Amino acid sequence: AQLDLYIKDELCREHISSGLFRELLSAMKRTGAKDAYQNWRKDMPVLLISGQDDPVGDSGKGVQCVETAMRKAGMKNVQMKLFPGARHDLLHEEASGSAEEARKIIALWLSSAI
Repeated sequence: AQLDLYIKDELCREHISSGLFRELLSAMKRTGAKDAYQNWRKDMPVLLISGQDDPVGDSGKGVQCVETAMRKAGMKNVQMKLFPGARHDLLHEEASGSAEEARKIIALWLSSAI
């Protein structure tokens, strides 16, 4: 049902531009650098969430690497949650049952991070 809504959305594009891919690769290069988090506020709250079966996040390994890099950079307020059985779109993961849990965790985190 969510996929059908997405496809019918007038803002959904059938084709993605080469410019978007250029920007995506540029951002990946910046955020993947060893010193990417050195200049971030050390007390800034960060919530990393991902599906444990998300191929984009290397099945959770990529998210764990980001958490480790942030902690090595001295960030003190980093939280991570991997959702078993979930893939990339956590907020619409009705099949894995994680969508509602993800929404609750995000809401709780936002209320404590503000």
